[in-house]
Amino acid sequence: MTHELVGKGRYSAYDLGAIISEVMGRQIAVAEIDADTYLKAFFGDASPDPFPYQARVLRAITRWYSRHNFVGNSNTLTWLLGRKPTNFATFVRREYDAFKAGRA
Repeated sequence: MTHELVGKGRYSAYDLGAIISEVMGRQIAVAEIDADTYLKAFFGDASPDPFPYQARVLRAITRWYSRHNFVGNSNTLTWLLGRKPTNFATFVRREYDAFKAGRA
């Protein structure tokens, strides 16, 4: 069984980068990497598709998120947690503070 673990909101990678930038107080660059560039970086030059199934899945996932951003039903996470999910900005702020304090 698969559960969508998302909070409220609809975010693009650029939205997430802007939130992280604001929390950290410095600009975080966001750049799209197409599936084939990722595959080459991950698997090297051995073959264009060393793992055809995984390559096909990665390309499909890349197409989906490029068209639809990071969306899901926040009710699922609410039900699993028994409370409202933390929003992304609060999560990043908490984790960044823990990192700075050496607790990460």
